[in-house]
Amino acid sequence: MAHDVANSYSKASIPRKRLKQTNRPVSPRPPQRGEQDVIQPRWYSIPQSAVALEFSVSKVKRLIRAGRLKSVKDGRNVRILPEWIDQYINSVVELEEKDVSRGTESC
Repeated sequence: MAHDVANSYSKASIPRKRLKQTNRPVSPRPPQRGEQDVIQPRWYSIPQSAVALEFSVSKVKRLIRAGRLKSVKDGRNVRILPEWIDQYINSVVELEEKDVSRGTESC
């Protein structure tokens, strides 16, 4: 009897990977229709801040170095509070309004 090599490597002989079981807490009830569990971040990383401001990551880093955008260092990570992003936006708007009232536009 000739041994068939193709049959010895059938799908049945390949061990299946076991799925990891996680110890995630089960929510007390499933979300209702139209209701979502949304977790709002309390602070942002530099890339997240860049998305929020519609700037590049390098521009956000320059703003932090220049002191125009507040940040805090948490170990190796730089974090920015949403309030600080709002403060930066408000400062840019106020500066623009002052320039317009003086008659010098920055555009």
